[in-house]
Amino acid sequence: HGYKPHPDLAAILNNLGNAYSTCDCNAICDTWKYNAIKYYEESLAMLKQLDGDKPHPNVAVVLNNLSIIYG
Repeated sequence: HGYKPHPDLAAILNNLGNAYSTCDCNAICDTWKYNAIKYYEESLAMLKQLDGDKPHPNVAVVLNNLSIIYG
């Protein structure tokens, strides 16, 4: 991504993942899910840069979102 880590940017990345995870069209779902995972993982990486290994509610939210995608 190339941006300086910031909690708001991590939230935006998570929201982009949420948008892509709502696909209901079978023809493009794999691409949308791939994009959702990409944004969730970027958000998670940024949150870990910001908070290290300390528990944080936003990390839990992103991990939950990833678990839904992976089913």
